[in-house]
Amino acid sequence: MGNFTISKKCNFFPFKMLRERFRKVLLDIMEKDIGKDKFRKVVELTVEMDKKVLQLGVKPDNAKKVLNVLYNEPRTTRNKLVEQTGLPYSTIKGAINAMLKEGVIVETTGYNRNQIFSFDKYINLFLK
Repeated sequence: MGNFTISKKCNFFPFKMLRERFRKVLLDIMEKDIGKDKFRKVVELTVEMDKKVLQLGVKPDNAKKVLNVLYNEPRTTRNKLVEQTGLPYSTIKGAINAMLKEGVIVETTGYNRNQIFSFDKYINLFLK
C-alpha cells in the first residue's frame, strides 16, 4: 500500500484530531470493502454540492473554487480561503455567507471575528 499524507497546513487543535481520524478512516477504506459505500456517498455529495453551487446567488465559478478548497481542507477560515483560492476577501465573504445561509457549511466558533467554517456534511461521511 502506498504512502498517504494529509496536508498539515491547518494546525489548530480540532483539525489535528480530524486529520488523524481521516487518516485512520482512509486506511480502513483502503483495506475493507466499505470503500465502495464511502466512495458512492462522496460522489453523491459532490453532485449535490455542484447543483447547490448554481443556486447560491454568487458566481458559481467562485463558489466552486471555495468548495474545492473545502474538499481538501474541510475546516478553514476566510483568510485561508483567500490565500488558497486567490479570490478577493469580499468575494470569499460573499461565498461563505451564501454557503452558510444554504447550510453547505457551518460556523464553529460562535465568534464574529476569527471564525472557523466547517464542511460538516463532508466530514461526517468519513466519521460514520
